[in-house]
Amino acid sequence: MRYYIYPFIAVTAVSYFSAVHLSINVNVPDDLTSALRFLVVNEDIPTIKNDTCLTFPKVHDLNPDFVDRYNDTLVSLIDKIKVYDREFPTVEFLGDGACFAIWGRALDIGARFAIWSPTFPSEASAWEEKNGRYNYIQGPGWVFPRGQEFHPRRFIHQGKGSYVGFSSIFPNNYGHLIHDHLPVIAWLVTIVPPTTKFILYYDPVKNIMEDLLNTIDPTFVADRVVWLPANHVFQVTSGELMVIVPDQVPTYMETRLMQPLQKWLAKSRPSSTGTPDGLIIFYSRTHASNVEHGRAVELNHEQEVIKHIRQAMIHHGRKESLYIFNGMNGNETMSISMQRDLFRSATTIIGPHGSGLVNMIWLDMERAGLTCEERPQVLEFIAGPDSGQVQYGPIAGPYLGYHVLFRGLPIDYHNLLYTDKSSSTTTYIHLEALDLALDDMWGKSTVTS
Repeated sequence: MRYYIYPFIAVTAVSYFSAVHLSINVNVPDDLTSALRFLVVNEDIPTIKNDTCLTFPKVHDLNPDFVDRYNDTLVSLIDKIKVYDREFPTVEFLGDGACFAIWGRALDIGARFAIWSPTFPSEASAWEEKNGRYNYIQGPGWVFPRGQEFHPRRFIHQGKGSYVGFSSIFPNNYGHLIHDHLPVIAWLVTIVPPTTKFILYYDPVKNIMEDLLNTIDPTFVADRVVWLPANHVFQVTSGELMVIVPDQVPTYMETRLMQPLQKWLAKSRPSSTGTPDGLIIFYSRTHASNVEHGRAVELNHEQEVIKHIRQAMIHHGRKESLYIFNGMNGNETMSISMQRDLFRSATTIIGPHGSGLVNMIWLDMERAGLTCEERPQVLEFIAGPDSGQVQYGPIAGPYLGYHVLFRGLPIDYHNLLYTDKSSSTTTYIHLEALDLALDDMWGKSTVTS
């Protein structure tokens, strides 16, 4: 059964939100209480087969100082945002009459809206009325509704039972859905009863999240997901609403969220890849009509990069085929299921930072259960000290990439730095550094199929 929102307009007079700050103290249902107790004491939450394969990423550059600074920066970054060992988000419960909304620009009526394409940050509200006063959820990602939740033009939807309300940043971007939304949803699935439904953001133009979840677990989508458009309110008339309050948005948690994600993804993995010798995938942003943020390797330079990869494959006796991936299938965007099947076949992914690289989640992680040397490999091009203009600039600093967000996966991570010739639209790398990286990666690996 699919759960779609069929809106109705509230026609009765409803009081506006009263700005009363109260602590939330509701009775937690027994089934959810048991589930949370399971989270605390259970030692059997799915784990990576070989956690010794979670090695520190490696940068390859011609400048020794940049290499040293890369290592120092990652150590500092890990300590600063505690990407690897932070606690799980706090869980909060609201009772009968609880409401949940994800704000966007569809109705410009005064609230701080944030769901648009793309969007940063994402803002949501959850609240309940008790004895004529209102409790509302506070913390990163949560905002005070400012009296707009029962605006006369706002759609109100209702349901009974147990629900989880969740949203995060960029809810209609494939890459951000995978690394900012999917790991949290996968974790939430493990801590709530199988009857609990999930209220998730609905994009009326192209609901990428629905396609993504259907690729992983169509039964979950059909039976347990309620799609909520921006600026609509979902009210639990009888039951409870569960939400999380993380210490930051998005909720990066490395291994703690990657572990349940791996178990969930295993449901969708095909039994056979159809490519016995496997693939080495180069991610090209040059000819992709669906690329939004530039960073494409310059066309002639990209051909040189591909030439060097082919030469290295011959030199190291790689039996895989080289596949140039740009997210397209002919003139159409490649379906998520096709991307899954394609990247499941890959032993190595190479290319610039971008949403196409997040397909690393589909890699065959079971290779790490044999030996660490057989892990799938990723070589990502990222900004360095003299190429911050490509993406992050002085605000976030250099050396940021998926090696930080996905380090909890048993992948052999490597990085190359853009040269100072690069810009936010067109990028270059040092070909000599590429050769060194491929020699280091493939010279130590025994994987050829």
